Amino acid sequence: MNRLIFHASITTVTGAVLLSFIGINSAQAITLTTFSPIGFSDAIAGITGFQIEDFEDTTLIPGLSVEWASPNLGPVNILPDVVSIGDASYLVNDAWDGISFLTNSRQGFVSLSAVTSLKFSNSLTSVGIGVSNLNFNANLLVNGSFFRSFSSFNPSPILGTGIKSIYLRIDAEAGETINSIGIAAGSGADFIVFDRLAIKSAAQPPQTVPEPSNIFGLGLLGLGLAAIKVKGILSKKAKSPTDNPQEPDS
Repeated sequence: MNRLIFHASITTVTGAVLLSFIGINSAQAITLTTFSPIGFSDAIAGITGFQIEDFEDTTLIPGLSVEWASPNLGPVNILPDVVSIGDASYLVNDAWDGISFLTNSRQGFVSLSAVTSLKFSNSLTSVGIGVSNLNFNANLLVNGSFFRSFSSFNPSPILGTGIKSIYLRIDAEAGETINSIGIAAGSGADFIVFDRLAIKSAAQPPQTVPEPSNIFGLGLLGLGLAAIKVKGILSKKAKSPTDNPQEPDS
């Protein structure tokens, strides 16, 4: 499980307080928790009971659509094709379940899109997604705004071809919803795989992520903060990296 770096906790949480104080009502509070693929399970990630999209066929679960940017396609609720571990030797260990997955190639192998976005129309409160085949840094977008760079995750994603890199769980704070998540590739040459999408709406019962036994909350005790998960405030007015996406190589 990702444990928040102490200084990042102070900065982001303090920033949240300041945003509330100056009355920016368009801010959204989001919590990110990351998990190593080593020993990964639904129970560890707290996604037991979530609705799962496994990308084993071209039909997506209700409320989900996928959009690729630069080159563009979508949003679509039926994928143009299925990509599986047998389609290329370097994909052999990329599936988080089954044998197929979503990619940033628009489900092809001709060129790679700079940003892959998963869009939700069913007012989600939690989203989990497995990322594989990551060879360069990438950026996470939530509700269309930059949230955090993969290079800031602790532990860091496992980089390499044909391996699972990291599992992400994004949770909206009370009264907020997640409308989209996006992964912006750090390189136009990076073929990225996504799998085991787990979603939960406000109508579903909450799941608890197991907390680590040693919490470095000693310096945060007076502030009433626990440095376990990455918390941040998204401003809907913030400029998104997708405003000027990098054109990937063909």
